[in-house]
Amino acid sequence: MIGPVSIPLSAPDLSAVENEYVAEAMRQGWISGTGQFVAEFERALNARISHKHTVAVANGTLAVELALRALRIGPGDQVIVPALTFAAPAMSVLAVGAEVVLADVSPTTWTLDPAPAAGAVTARTKAIIAVDLLGHPADYDELAGLGLPVIQDAA
Repeated sequence: MIGPVSIPLSAPDLSAVENEYVAEAMRQGWISGTGQFVAEFERALNARISHKHTVAVANGTLAVELALRALRIGPGDQVIVPALTFAAPAMSVLAVGAEVVLADVSPTTWTLDPAPAAGAVTARTKAIIAVDLLGHPADYDELAGLGLPVIQDAA
């Protein structure tokens, strides 16, 4: 009898530089969301994307929740989320008190299909969360054409 086989989805890929950064953060005692590396990351990201303000957060779930809050989404609002994804996007919608509306995904990319998303839009729909899945990006051009804010979850 053959036992269970583990097939990893991905493996950590850290270079010597990244290992040194981790070691330095631990030597300094900054292993949470503060310290010089967070500020340096935010400054570098600002420069790369030509923005004045960037806030690094602990995880993708919190990032999506903050995006929803920035859009002032809350009770009484609806947010379209792909029916096939991790639970985090839906949990972010629930965290702000809004209603999750599931829409079907594309059978080829497994990402939010713009046609079912369009069919799910109501007067209460305030945003769409599209999730890039297993290396497949969602069709952001088509989703943007629906006239709603689109939050990209590429975590």
